[in-house]
Amino acid sequence: MTPTHLPARTASAQEWAEVFRQHRGWLGTVVRSRVADPHEAADVLQEIAVGLLERQDSPRSIERIEPWLYRVALRQVLMLRRQQGRRRRRDDQWAAQRGQAHEPATLEWVLHQESRELVRQQLAQLRAGDRDILLLKLVERWSYDRIAQHLGLTRHAVEYRLARARTELRQRLNAAIEPEPSGQLPR
Repeated sequence: MTPTHLPARTASAQEWAEVFRQHRGWLGTVVRSRVADPHEAADVLQEIAVGLLERQDSPRSIERIEPWLYRVALRQVLMLRRQQGRRRRRDDQWAAQRGQAHEPATLEWVLHQESRELVRQQLAQLRAGDRDILLLKLVERWSYDRIAQHLGLTRHAVEYRLARARTELRQRLNAAIEPEPSGQLPR
């Protein structure tokens, strides 16, 4: 598009920058709960910020900004995962063309995996939405009402899902420390 065909800007970049500054903390928590690498999580947050700055409309045109930002963050994480998958397939094809065996784990990857804590491993096993609620409550110390408002849920749904996430995390941690003979989670 040429500059003459762009829609009229109804908001300044500063307005969108302020929206991002106001919500960056909890958006970071949501992104980091889904992206293990802190550098990749920072990249996702940067993509969210750039996307907001490029918008032509006003933040006031969006009725409920928090749930909208939550969905934007989820889409950016999904785009990162797709990009990683394409890169992995390309690397595998390149290795196959050269007759090289694909190494499933490099030393760096192994060291990175070994450095993860048990809690982080078990958090990753939770349902994504439940994990977000748990992290917003425990890390960001948000109230039930604030979580409900930002994620577009009812307070009751937040309370229920938080209780479910805590119970499941507790069971998973207990099972990881003292595994059941059958290898399954205790009920």
